[in-house]
Amino acid sequence: MRTEPWSKFYWADWRSDTNLRMCSLGARGLWMELLGIMHDSSEYGHLLINGKAPTDQQLAVMCGATVGELRKCRAELQGAGVPGINKDGTWFSRRMVRDLQKRIRDKENGAKGGNPMVKGSVKPGVNPPVEVSDKGEVKEGDKARATRDPEARSQKPEEKLDRAVPEDAAPPASIQVIAAFDAARVEVFGEVGRREFPSADDCVFAERFLAVGAGVGWLKSLFLERMAKRKQAGSGPPDGLKYFEKAVPEALQRIATAKAPPQIQGFQPREKPVERTPEQQAEHDAKQREWHLRMGKQHPVYNPEGITAKEACA
Repeated sequence: MRTEPWSKFYWADWRSDTNLRMCSLGARGLWMELLGIMHDSSEYGHLLINGKAPTDQQLAVMCGATVGELRKCRAELQGAGVPGINKDGTWFSRRMVRDLQKRIRDKENGAKGGNPMVKGSVKPGVNPPVEVSDKGEVKEGDKARATRDPEARSQKPEEKLDRAVPEDAAPPASIQVIAAFDAARVEVFGEVGRREFPSADDCVFAERFLAVGAGVGWLKSLFLERMAKRKQAGSGPPDGLKYFEKAVPEALQRIATAKAPPQIQGFQPREKPVERTPEQQAEHDAKQREWHLRMGKQHPVYNPEGITAKEACA
């Protein structure tokens, strides 16, 4: 367990986190509980207790929830992309990890005499050094300045550090599918169709749809089509993506079948034209002309004049 009794918390960042605002009130409350556990973790910012990832049962006890409630909220947070997830599946807070890296870097710079980027540019008289007597005592005028906590003095936002994911990066495809579903609900049913938060299993079905080859744009078209039919039938909007569990693969199968060339049983297409000698070709042309004249069929080669069967027999 770490010894830091407090840490900075920027409420404006909490309120403006788009991914977090997509989650329900219960999921956001769980995330706040997990942040507290991550702060006390031996590996700061990671969801570890005594160096191990806690089970759902352990977290449920610590957060005062049932296992079912915990799992539902965790699925919701993961689906919205709120936590960072290591390769071994451990959850962590990106912001807390960045803050720790900054503190370590600032501490190293302080040990070397300050930030090397601004060292030497400070005007004389600004934050003068603290004077200490021969006995190691701080002079009276410097006590307040020496004991003042520098971090509690400034509430300016920290400079943004490099993120594992760029700021302007597109959200995960599964989140785009959920957003397309919500947009289709509002487009068809109006504000009545707007959901307060996604269903707990939306992320699971979104990933299934993407895995079978469905695109986000195509899925939104399918959502709009099926929801329009529900509205015409007098039904309300579907609760979540589970409603399309069978509709998506069936629609993809119909598209694949429509693109496949028709197969006629017993018919084998000719691979190449029949090769004939000049004598055979002349005999073939004569038979063709005779047949077209007898049947009265017009043909650009064998019956260009359009002679009818009656005229041919006259």
